[in-house]
Amino acid sequence: MSIESATRVDVVGSVSVETVLSVDRLPAPGEAVVAIPTHPGLGGRGANQAVAVARTGVEARLVAAIGDDPEGRELLGELAGFGVSTELVSVHDGARTGRSVRLVAPGEHRTVLIPGANELTDVAAVQDVADRLATSSVVLLQGQVGAGVVRETIRLSAEWPGRLVYHAAPATEIDPDLYAGVAVLVVNESEAAALCGAPVSGDVAEIEDMAVRLAARGRSVVVSMGAYGAVVVPSRRPVEVMLAEPTEVVDPAGAGDAFVGVLAAGLAVGLGVQEATAAAVRQATRTVARRGAVRSYPTFDFD
Repeated sequence: MSIESATRVDVVGSVSVETVLSVDRLPAPGEAVVAIPTHPGLGGRGANQAVAVARTGVEARLVAAIGDDPEGRELLGELAGFGVSTELVSVHDGARTGRSVRLVAPGEHRTVLIPGANELTDVAAVQDVADRLATSSVVLLQGQVGAGVVRETIRLSAEWPGRLVYHAAPATEIDPDLYAGVAVLVVNESEAAALCGAPVSGDVAEIEDMAVRLAARGRSVVVSMGAYGAVVVPSRRPVEVMLAEPTEVVDPAGAGDAFVGVLAAGLAVGLGVQEATAAAVRQATRTVARRGAVRSYPTFDFD
């Protein structure tokens, strides 16, 4: 599928220096295990999703904040190398670039975040670039930027011609009237359960029920189910289940961000939410067979 150069996804999110520690198994409480470290590199949900968008061939631009330090400058270079525009990444004197540590064991992982300069992507920062965001086909917003930024970005987007995709990760409750401004709400099962006040069961029928309940608040909803696929409730249409192909999971880190990035890119090129979600499921499944997050992303497509 050919992509017009004017098509763009702007991602409002986090960026960090990520250190990955590989272990044979995750430690029990109070236990120490030996890890094999890797060279620190690009991480953060916003950065990961922007790279995933760029790997589809759709133009990607990141709105984020870094410190004026060597780590931040290295991240700018990595983002540019992946084809992500960093013109809206602000550099702050005296701040430290955000950091994350990811502990990876076979089939599972845990992440610890140090926000650093990411906390400077605040309401004022979004207001300052609102006129630039208004020119985007899709604005992709994720909950890691904080509730105030989420609310203000959704409020501002009411005046924009493009579509707003809200990835509620972590699950951040917003005013009920704001959901009408969200073209597509994207969550995983745990986040859907948190927003619905329901337990996490792993049962597809219950996930479908939560998706329908969330869709009643506004427009389209996508609930990702990891290796199993996703549940989609298009605006005012019946629920659909998109199943993933069985795949050996080597490293699941980054797959969720790949899913969201490909979904947003698909919407930007004119796919419907069902078609964009199906493409996102297929492409995210490819990433779990590789070790690493953004560095493992292949070139994505919508076929």
